[in-house]
Amino acid sequence: MKQIIEQLTEIEEAAVRIAGRVPEQKDAYAAKMKQQREEFDRQTEEATEKEIAEIRASLEKQRSEQLEELRRETDQKIAAMREAFDRKHTALAEELAGRILEV
Repeated sequence: MKQIIEQLTEIEEAAVRIAGRVPEQKDAYAAKMKQQREEFDRQTEEATEKEIAEIRASLEKQRSEQLEELRRETDQKIAAMREAFDRKHTALAEELAGRILEV
């Protein structure tokens, strides 16, 4: 009987030691999880910022290309209008003068 009581006492002491370590282990696990979460958040933030920067750069390039194309088209239209005016300005002036004199 004494041997059973001693074994129970040993088991009880072991259980107390184990139970005493649980809060420490819990705190250590919580700290580890916090660190992992912060690392995940940091990596996610970096990846997101990188992707946003790439999208902005792509959109800026696209905008610049479109603007340059619009400038080229506008310059071509202006040149065509000037050429047409240079070829027809005398005829247009005579036509306008004729209409003014008719009134």
